[in-house]
Amino acid sequence: MENFVPTEKQKEIIMQEINLNLAKISAVPGLMEKQQERMKKFSEDENFKNELVAEVTNFFKKADVNNDGRLDLAEYRTFHNLGIQRKKELYGEWPEYTEDEVEASFKAYDSLSAEPGISLEDFGNSKNIFYSMKK
Repeated sequence: MENFVPTEKQKEIIMQEINLNLAKISAVPGLMEKQQERMKKFSEDENFKNELVAEVTNFFKKADVNNDGRLDLAEYRTFHNLGIQRKKELYGEWPEYTEDEVEASFKAYDSLSAEPGISLEDFGNSKNIFYSMKK
């Protein structure tokens, strides 16, 4: 992940995905504030950060039914749904995504490495793109 240098196209694709998510979250009153509080805690509290990373890793492992360390589209749908379910548990509600949006999301993350499918490292690289673009 340290050596990952995204192309301009990868940056564009990931930012489109992130902007869609932000727009959906912003459309639900009060949800963006709750999510921002959670992300602030993530950046400030190492134990909380470790818990969230472990949770995402657990979702990834559950979804990766063939245990190859990469999610194909069907596995990504499972991963995505586990995340949505968890957000609904945390916040009481979370935006729904169409099948086309989930497929576009898969393609965005899948664009971050040459190998087919999405790895945990790809997700980390997408977060690095987001944070570098916020600066």
